[in-house]
Amino acid sequence: MAQIIIHLNHYPSAGEKQQLTGIIHDNHATAGEKVLAGALMHMQHSVQGDDAAALRALISDTHASPDERELAYILLGITHHLSADDKRRLQTLEH
Repeated sequence: MAQIIIHLNHYPSAGEKQQLTGIIHDNHATAGEKVLAGALMHMQHSVQGDDAAALRALISDTHASPDERELAYILLGITHHLSADDKRRLQTLEH
């Protein structure tokens, strides 16, 4: 998902939405991964409504991984595209 977010331009492409749908339906994906994938899939310039609330809950969830909480925080801060600082933070998550 970090790769999708790094290349995000206002909203995910059709191919990226297919990848996100796969995560949502993957029985091995964590609950946090599914929240992130759903919020990213519905994103239109920024995360709104129930998806934003779910991301805020994920940030507070002590059972979520640090990477999931970091991705949730970054997604909540996006308006149209990533900041340079967020892009650097995502690149560290990829490794």
